[in-house]
Amino acid sequence: MTLTCLNESYLMLLSGGYDSLINVYLVMRVKAMNRHLLEDKASSISPVQFKLSLTGHLNDIRDIAAFSPYTDPTDEFYFATCAQDTYIRIWHVNQLEKHSNIPENTHDVFEEYKSKTSYVLAADEEYYNITLDSVLSGHEEAISSVRWGKINDQTVILSSSFDFTVGVWSFDHRYVRILLLRTFGTEKLHSERWSGTNMPSFWLCLLIRASQ
Repeated sequence: MTLTCLNESYLMLLSGGYDSLINVYLVMRVKAMNRHLLEDKASSISPVQFKLSLTGHLNDIRDIAAFSPYTDPTDEFYFATCAQDTYIRIWHVNQLEKHSNIPENTHDVFEEYKSKTSYVLAADEEYYNITLDSVLSGHEEAISSVRWGKINDQTVILSSSFDFTVGVWSFDHRYVRILLLRTFGTEKLHSERWSGTNMPSFWLCLLIRASQ
């Protein structure tokens, strides 16, 4: 589960479980709640709203982590998901058109953005496109956790797996290019599997220190 900023009115909550789905919720911020209070709509609107589910993983979702390459995270951002199916999926979120007067055929307007790997998220008058950018393969067993970080100004993704390895992936959003730099750890060297959401953070700290 992870919580990230979507815009001035909402946070986006991402959660996953045993059904292989990534569930997307909107969490109303104070500014939006006050606006609905003034419009007498607060009683009919929940501060946490389920919006949609993302499909693609074939097994239990193990971890989710968000990252923005920009100073303002509301411009656009990415999030990574990992699962029992041994894959990491990289998702991209960017804003579509803003509509002050929503027409009845709004769903038709955004139909071109909808597919098995592309979704439309509505947040009041703002609309966002969530697309699957990449599917990463490099681990041989379930991936327990994933994290974003920087090493010498280079964005990296760290993943820990039950195959006794930690993967370090190079990420460049300008070209949507992701490369597996290397993996650390082998079954011969480690008697315990890498597990728990803190393992990539631990390795990231070690890598950053080594690069300084």
